[in-house]
Amino acid sequence: MGDMGAGRDVDLPEISVSHINLTVCEGENAVITCNGSGSPLPDVDWMVVNLRSINTHQTNANWTNVHSINLTLVNVTNEDNGFLLTCIAENVVGMSNASVLLTVFCKLMEMKEIWGECYPKW
Repeated sequence: MGDMGAGRDVDLPEISVSHINLTVCEGENAVITCNGSGSPLPDVDWMVVNLRSINTHQTNANWTNVHSINLTLVNVTNEDNGFLLTCIAENVVGMSNASVLLTVFCKLMEMKEIWGECYPKW
């Protein structure tokens, strides 16, 4: 009766991301994945406060030992160039995180970049 959970290890979540750096052309879409594992299985999510690009979070798979979540960026804007996308995995033991640097380039060849902004060439 008192041995509920006995013999079960508990540990800090381990986390991994599909990219270290993500380079996207302005206006395109991108998907990055974050995997969190540990005991107990951690909650995993992307922290994207102040991200201007449209984004959705979708659990990719929730196996017994890995919680995987996709972050989909839609119609990426140049205003997010240099944004640090951070994934957090958290369970009762604690929290781990991993970050991905987002680099956004101008989409059209006839565009030119001035101080990190895209403008039509004239």
